[in-house]
Amino acid sequence: MQIQSWMRQQIFHWVHGNNLVYNQCWEDPRLDRMAFKIKPSDNVLVITSAGCNALEYLLDSPNHVDAVDMNPRQNALLELKKAGIKSLDYEDFFTLFAMGMHPGIERIYRKTLRAELPEFAQAYWDRHIDFFKTNSFHKGFYYRGSSGLVARLMGSYISLKGLLPSIDKVFSAKTLQEQALIYFSELKPYFWNDTLRWATRRGALMSALGVPRSQFLQIENSYIGGMAKFIEDCLDFVFSKLSLHDNYFYHLYLFGYYTQDCCPEYLKEKNFNTLKDRVEGLSTHNSSLIEFFKKDHKKLHKVTLLDHMDWLYQNHRQLLEEQWKHLIAKADETSKILWRSASLNVDFIDPLALSTNKTLGDYLHYDHELAKSLHKKDRVHTYGSFYIAGVQPS
Repeated sequence: MQIQSWMRQQIFHWVHGNNLVYNQCWEDPRLDRMAFKIKPSDNVLVITSAGCNALEYLLDSPNHVDAVDMNPRQNALLELKKAGIKSLDYEDFFTLFAMGMHPGIERIYRKTLRAELPEFAQAYWDRHIDFFKTNSFHKGFYYRGSSGLVARLMGSYISLKGLLPSIDKVFSAKTLQEQALIYFSELKPYFWNDTLRWATRRGALMSALGVPRSQFLQIENSYIGGMAKFIEDCLDFVFSKLSLHDNYFYHLYLFGYYTQDCCPEYLKEKNFNTLKDRVEGLSTHNSSLIEFFKKDHKKLHKVTLLDHMDWLYQNHRQLLEEQWKHLIAKADETSKILWRSASLNVDFIDPLALSTNKTLGDYLHYDHELAKSLHKKDRVHTYGSFYIAGVQPS
């Protein structure tokens, strides 16, 4: 068991420490924007991931957005998107980041994009701009990186089983009833056979997909049927209870690209000039959140912590407590903080000790009703729970 645990840990650190992990954000920004109600005076903080959601928040005209990530490759991706917004026309920008490829990428990069990048991003894309090329083996950017490997494997499986016509049908369904019928009759039997159920129960495989051991165990131990049943139920809900017409998360991983009608808001033509006007209001930071808090002194009004606390609590509780001490100090009575968790019910946040006589729960007040309502509409639907908290400053 110790050897297996060590192997899982090594796989996870290899995935997250040496790769561009996320080529698309897996948190639904529609929920965040509804919860935040961003105002022009707001400073927004987000963990970068693929940068999609940081750009979406810009559409609500905040004062500034700071995107922080310990993986500089994720910030390099966001910087490339920023460069594209500043220096490309819409057609080239959409082709590059919706299709994940561009026939003139070398020319566009060398002539236009590279000069707009900070030095660390130049160094990364000098080596990896061919991610946006296609050849007999690679099919563009969205098949690159750790999550791109998942998409590539999924695409191979879809081709092998001849499922593409059924996937086309389910995304084109006119009603939820029709969509559900196609999914349960033509797709689910292939995606939930005994082999795939067995695979999702393997911790090492989930580590390779970027799921830390702590999150795997939270679901495996708290959800009836464990990880395999959790994933199955999540996908059943997405494909039978939510319209797929604008579900760009699954469209990307099943088709390998976005369309004009099914893509993030930052890729829509109607928003492109708005982003051009506001993109200078977005900064990236290659650091931990604590390091960012120590060097940046402005108040923070809207903060999204994604799901990183699941891992941090299990592995570095003291760092999590220090992170929250800094965050509470930077908040005011208008601040809202969002986070997601693999757990169905997070019970480790409120007891975190911020001083000798106060816990984090003394500073937070929750909007459970709104969080529950929004969570039901989550187009990704792979998180166990979603939280919206206001702050009573110290």
